[in-house]
Amino acid sequence: MTLKLDILSEKGWPKIYIVKNDLQLQDQKLHQLLHPQELKKLSSFSHSNKIIDFQRSRIILHKLYDHQKKHAFINAKNGSLIWPKGYTGSLSHKDQNIIILGGRISKFVFGIDLEKAEISSEIIYRVLSEKEKKIHENLARKVGRKYASSILFSLKESCFKCFNQSLGSEKEYLNHYEISELNLKRNNALVSHTDSLNKVKIKTLVRYLKLEKKVYVLTAVCRRSII
Repeated sequence: MTLKLDILSEKGWPKIYIVKNDLQLQDQKLHQLLHPQELKKLSSFSHSNKIIDFQRSRIILHKLYDHQKKHAFINAKNGSLIWPKGYTGSLSHKDQNIIILGGRISKFVFGIDLEKAEISSEIIYRVLSEKEKKIHENLARKVGRKYASSILFSLKESCFKCFNQSLGSEKEYLNHYEISELNLKRNNALVSHTDSLNKVKIKTLVRYLKLEKKVYVLTAVCRRSII
């Protein structure tokens, strides 16, 4: 099977694969393309878009990281994706576009997210702390309110995936966290926990993508693993 993948290469990051088009598959071929546990998970979905996103993303993950389909790309109890031994990464999908970041870098954990660049200030303010609102206002003066809202919303999603994965498959990151500092020029941020004075430094990546004539915000974060 030939997959039409665009690759975003950024210094210091694993390759980011971008899938912009649907894969046309016959149902009878799925048993050849997916792991049995993935087929079982697929049968539990009722929403057609979720079914399509799941099967397409898993087929691509096998193509990239597990040709023999010995590994099941399913989620752990905390919702984080379980990767084959020796690999780490993250994925996101939006409007049937799939973004996958992954590679053999086991001492780091990642989070990646894709959002349309149209999130309003009203929506983002529902999930921002007072400190994050100040970051939002400062960012809005530089890139505009729509982009600032989309960037922060996406970064928080990426942080959630990254921190959840860093705690291991049996634990869940339930405590609220906030982005206490953000420097896009230096590609880093500080994330603090509400129940701790400790701040964790993370590496950030923010890019704009034009997919099907629409502008999206791609964000990724990286931190050292704590397990």
